[in-house]
Amino acid sequence: IENFTNKQHLHVGFIYYHDIEMLLELFKKQFVCLQAAGGLVTNQRNEFFFFFLLGVYDLHKGKIVPNETAEEPAQREIFEECGIDHLTIVRPLGSTFHTYRLNNEAVLKETHWFHMHTTIDQKPTPQASENIAVARWIDSREMEQFASRTYESIKEVLSSFRQASEKR
Repeated sequence: IENFTNKQHLHVGFIYYHDIEMLLELFKKQFVCLQAAGGLVTNQRNEFFFFFLLGVYDLHKGKIVPNETAEEPAQREIFEECGIDHLTIVRPLGSTFHTYRLNNEAVLKETHWFHMHTTIDQKPTPQASENIAVARWIDSREMEQFASRTYESIKEVLSSFRQASEKR
């Protein structure tokens, strides 16, 4: 892991092994593991809710605390950080993993994603204390432009959303 994380030019890695479950367990032992949940929110105009932080468009996610379902922090974070409420969970969108360093420790965060919908026409109010510069609704025709300025894990969430929508 150290060899990978010390190489700044490497952004994505692929590991192949015959037993995926065993590989994941071995991989997780290299990290402090955190569980989080987040959401891709749509509104009645079929717009998508994103926020802009640290030069990248992102989706809201929050840590899952003890005795909490994955749905609860997903909805909570969206409300706390941008004031969007009246959220209904439409369907799960799978999970993503990403790594980062915190206090000199390697962290692996698994985020459980949900498609959520609101019928209330709300203007987002970015939470300044979280350094959120912009929070806005993005028209589906603008998604390609915004997707090029987001994380690979968020692109996976968008792909899961498209695949689930095509099956409907």
